[in-house]
Amino acid sequence: MANWTISEKFIDLGGVISIDLGSNYQVKRISENPRARLNLQRHKHRAEHWVVVSGLATAHSDSNEHILEANDSIYIKVGDYGSC
Repeated sequence: MANWTISEKFIDLGGVISIDLGSNYQVKRISENPRARLNLQRHKHRAEHWVVVSGLATAHSDSNEHILEANDSIYIKVGDYGSC
């Protein structure tokens, strides 16, 4: 069973809310301000799945650029670089 934790933090790009945390996963809601962008990141031990809830996003996975609309998603594999 999951340990339900809700915490909220506001950062320059918008806000981050941790919705759920388990032994091998975490679910966060990230709100970005218009024209803000997440830093390019690479994770050696975890993959990420991003879902656009509303608006439009430009996501980068390794060297590929993806334009995502509401209800679109992208999977960032372990070891890939990703930003949004």
